[in-house]
Amino acid sequence: MAKSPDKEEYKKADGKGVVDNLLTELGVDDEMRTELIESGRMSSDVMRVESAEQVRNRMEMDTSVERLRDSLSLLERKILTVDGTIDKIERDLVPVVLSFLVGLKGSLVSMRGDIISLSKRKAKTNLQSMFIDTVVKAIVDNEFTRVEESLTSGMSTPILEKMRDITEGMKESMKHTLEELATLKGGVDDYTQRTTTEMEHLSAKVGMKPRIEVPKEVEEKLVKFGQEVDALKHELGLETQKLENRLKENGELRRNVAELKVRNDDLEDTLMGLKAAPKVDQGVLAELRQKVKSLEASKEVQDEKIKEIEARARASDLKSTEYHGDISRKEVEIGDLKTKIRQLEEEMGSTGTRLAEMEELRARLRSYESGDKARELERIKT
Repeated sequence: MAKSPDKEEYKKADGKGVVDNLLTELGVDDEMRTELIESGRMSSDVMRVESAEQVRNRMEMDTSVERLRDSLSLLERKILTVDGTIDKIERDLVPVVLSFLVGLKGSLVSMRGDIISLSKRKAKTNLQSMFIDTVVKAIVDNEFTRVEESLTSGMSTPILEKMRDITEGMKESMKHTLEELATLKGGVDDYTQRTTTEMEHLSAKVGMKPRIEVPKEVEEKLVKFGQEVDALKHELGLETQKLENRLKENGELRRNVAELKVRNDDLEDTLMGLKAAPKVDQGVLAELRQKVKSLEASKEVQDEKIKEIEARARASDLKSTEYHGDISRKEVEIGDLKTKIRQLEEEMGSTGTRLAEMEELRARLRSYESGDKARELERIKT
């Protein structure tokens, strides 16, 4: 059956009229139509547009890229915030440690003068005063000088060096992380631009048919791009975990500094107890021995803590070295206390000997005075 030419012309005219009506409703004028035809996105008889699924996929991909860029920018801001926090911790913690050590040193200097002056006021004879000036003062100066040197060079320098090493390491890690993040952002932008350009080229080459099938090569590239993005996100997660671990290590360092402060307070109380009394009795010696035992017990506790820390984190060699240094200083302090105890015992022995000599001299003096009085009485009688 032959087709009617009039009917075919009516259908064509009707289709063209529908397209014209759609373009008019969309606000496309003649100049814009000419541009669409010249660019290849529209033929002279019908408009070739992307399907709704293609538009939706393109919008989803653009949204994903924007989210990735926002996440990278947010991560960069957080890293910069953490870097500033590290500087703030170093600025706040170093003056506290230094001021504490300086104040402790000043207290020790004042204590040394108070001990000598109080001992002189408590002295009952010139012999005791001379003994304090010649012997006790030299001993006190020697012992306090060693304690002051340990406060300045033996404690402050290692603490500040350790804090500086940790903060410098964290800053260096932050710097590397920022460099890697900048490289990642550049790579993402470059790959996104190249992917967009490739897709536009493929869309223009296909002619923007109503339904465009994604080529296999482009699909493989998109899959590879997604895998690279996942790998980069995983690397960013690892870097974030490293930053959290560094912050935890910084917190542990601050707790260690607080423990050192408490130990220094205990040692200061012990020194005050040792130097406050001008005379030494058996009760003081017993108390000192008890303190030595408690220090030895605390040393054993520190040894157990160090073993536990080494079992949990064998990679922390610097921390274990620092703990061993603390134990060594405790052992030196225990040895100093034992030496002081022996010196006090020797002083007690020498004091007892001198008291016996004084009693003997007094007895002789009394016997001499009684003999003189007897002779004087005999002379008066005669």
